[in-house]
Amino acid sequence: MYNNTTNFITNYLSSQSERELIDISTSICSFLVSCMIFIKVMDLSACMSSVRNRRAQAKKEKERAQFEKMKVLFEAMQSNTLENLSLSTDDEAPAASADSRLKMTRKKKKTIIDNTNSV
Repeated sequence: MYNNTTNFITNYLSSQSERELIDISTSICSFLVSCMIFIKVMDLSACMSSVRNRRAQAKKEKERAQFEKMKVLFEAMQSNTLENLSLSTDDEAPAASADSRLKMTRKKKKTIIDNTNSV
């Protein structure tokens, strides 16, 4: 009986250590994945002033370009010359077509199929 009890205790202790080892390894893996996600989400380069300045400058340039486009559009609306309007800027690729009007989308017309078959 003493031998059986010893085997039970050693088996129990070995199974407990395996479970703890599995728990520790899964905890470490989840911690590493969490750290990787945190590093990806945290923009650490934004802490440097040179990067912040470049981003602010790019944002201002983009807003200025959008403001210029809207200004041209409003001026064209007031003078009713929308058909000759081109909103492309120097930063954008030049338009390949000679006609640089604003293109409007149109809804496609559905074809009506007559399903009445006379037999």
